[in-house]
Parts: sequence; C-alpha cells; structure tokens
Amino acid sequence: VICGVLLSTAFQAKALTIPELVSAIKAHHPQILSAQAAREQAELEQLKAQGEFDMRLEQKTHFRTSGYYHGRHLTQSITKPLHIAGAELTGKYRISDGNFPIYENYFNTQTGGEASLGVKFSLLKNHETDARRTQLANSQFLQRIGLSEEKQKQQKLLYQGIDAYLNWVESHAQVEILSELVSLAQTRREGIETRVNSGDLATISLSEFETTLISRQIALNQAQQRLASAKIYLGYYWRDHSSTHAQSPIPQAPPSDIQWPFSVPVESSNFMTQWVDQHPKVKALNAKLLMAKNQSRLAKNQFLPKLDVELKLARDIGTGSQSLAGTESYVGLHFSVPLERRAAIAKKAQTSAKIKELTYEKQAIEEQLALDFKAHIQQLFNLKKL
Repeated sequence: VICGVLLSTAFQAKALTIPELVSAIKAHHPQILSAQAAREQAELEQLKAQGEFDMRLEQKTHFRTSGYYHGRHLTQSITKPLHIAGAELTGKYRISDGNFPIYENYFNTQTGGEASLGVKFSLLKNHETDARRTQLANSQFLQRIGLSEEKQKQQKLLYQGIDAYLNWVESHAQVEILSELVSLAQTRREGIETRVNSGDLATISLSEFETTLISRQIALNQAQQRLASAKIYLGYYWRDHSSTHAQSPIPQAPPSDIQWPFSVPVESSNFMTQWVDQHPKVKALNAKLLMAKNQSRLAKNQFLPKLDVELKLARDIGTGSQSLAGTESYVGLHFSVPLERRAAIAKKAQTSAKIKELTYEKQAIEEQLALDFKAHIQQLFNLKKL
C-alpha cells in the first residue's frame, strides 16, 4: 500500500508535456483504438474480395432407389476462377455403375470413370471486367479510405486533446496572476485602511478600493472554476498506460516548458498545394473517385451481350462400351442479350452522377482547405504581433 501511495505521488508530481499527451492519446485512447479497428475491417475487404477467386469443390451423387433400373452416378469437380476474361478452369471426374434408361445414358462411364478438363471464358460481357474483379480492384481503395478516415479521427482527437491542454495551461496562468493581484490588493488595502484611520484619506477611498478587491476576488474565483473544469476535460485525453479505461491524474501545475512539438509551415503555394493533396479528406475522395470509375466501367459492361465459350477435353478410363473409348473434345457457346436495358441505363447514369458528385465535392474541399491554410497562417502572424 505504501509503495502504491509513493508511486501515485511520484506520478502526480511528474510534469505533463504535449508530446507525452500526444503519445498517450495515440496509444491508449478508446476513440483511436476504435478508429484502428474500423481501419482493420477495411483492410480485410481485400481478403474478402480475393475469396471470390478461391477454388470450389463440388460433388453430386445420383442413386435410383427403386424401379426397373438401378444405376448409380457420382461427379466430383474442382473449379478455379481466373482473373482474366471472366474465365473458370474446371477439372472433373465422374463414375457410374449399373443400368440407366436411354434418356439418362449420358451418366454412363467406363469402369474407371471419366476425367475431364475444361475452361470457360467470356468474349464480350464480363471480358474486360465483372463484379468479382471490380470488387477486388475497389478493395485496395477501401483500404486507403480506411487509413484516411483513421487519420482524420486521430488528427481531430489530437487537436481536441491539445486544445484541452492549452486551456489548462492558460487557466493555471490566469489563476496564478489573479492570485498575485488579489494578494497585492489585500496589501494595498491594509495601507489604505491605515491612512483612513489616521485621517490621511477619506473613508470613501477605502470603500472604493473594497470594490476593486472584491472584483479581483470574484475574477480569481471564476478562474479557479475554469481551471478545475479544464483539468476535468483534460483528464478525458490523458490516459493511464495500464488500461484504456483508466484516466491518469492531472499534475497540480503544467511544466515551465510544455515542449511544443509543432512548427509553423512556410506560406508558399507549393507547400500549400502539397499539404492539400496529402490531406486525409482529399486522399479519401481520390479513392472514392477511383471506385466510382470502376463502378462506371462495370455499368457499361452490362450493355454488352453475353457470349461465353467453353472448351472441354474428356477421356474414359477402364473397360466398358466402345462408344465411350478414346478422347472426346467439346466446344460450347452461350449467347444472350437483354431486349430491354432499363436497369443498365439507370445504373450507368447513377455512376456518372456519382463521379460528378465526388469531383465537385473534391474541388470544394480542396478550395476550403486552401482558404483555411491561408487564414490560419495569417492568424498566426497576427497573434505573434499581438
């Protein structure tokens, strides 16, 4: 217990600087940890999109349980989606036993079964892009958006934390100055009271000075209240390193050197342009624009007719019907075209409007950031003069 008290006292006596506050916020504040968890979810979108190209294992069995015929049939296949031309590569094995009616004769295989290898790909629709490839391409932009949003939340919280710290420093300085003024006024009051008692000053002089003293005492009381409130708000940001739930005690006074870690940027058009381009809001909008353009490509893809080609090689193994002996090859075509394209027209128009929305939003934010940059630089310059 004694050790705990000593450690607590030592911790309270330790000066709190801005770099320490910033480090504590980044490492332990729940809002930061929440933003990190949100970013991690965005990063997993890429793994989720890649999962659309995972291999699939399928098995189908066919047993006739009653009737004149008693055929049995089993098919197993492994399909691997590819990243080009909407293609899928399929390896298949099937085997049958028993008797089948003439209309199910395609189930028949030789005694060792039939092995086949096939590929299917698109020539028109889904050739350049499709929903799976669009989702995979957009997943990297979702990562960028997640990182940018985490950065925005972090910067906002750091700004609020530093602002609370400066309010605490300012309130403490006000209390110190007003305490000195009250002490000075009390000393002067004693002198005035002595002169009044000796008849050197009129009684009204003491009454007038009492007003000054009371005003300073009221101002000191108000400053002490602001200091207490500032310490409470600062406690929300200053976290104990042992837990995200524990709020560290605030020292009695700020250090003489708060170790201000930030420098004033140089006012130049090149620096401002670079600063605007690197801003998390602009980065997030750039990623959203690229996603919208991918969605526009996908919408245009819906206008194309569907023309898929399937190639397949198959060979039976073992003994059986001579009609099944040897290697067989197949070529298949699948063609379809919608007679009405209202959904595709609406989707294309929506994606075009989305691109316009994001383009204008980006322009507005860039202009606003440039204005804020200039205004804040001018404000810093004026405050230095003041």
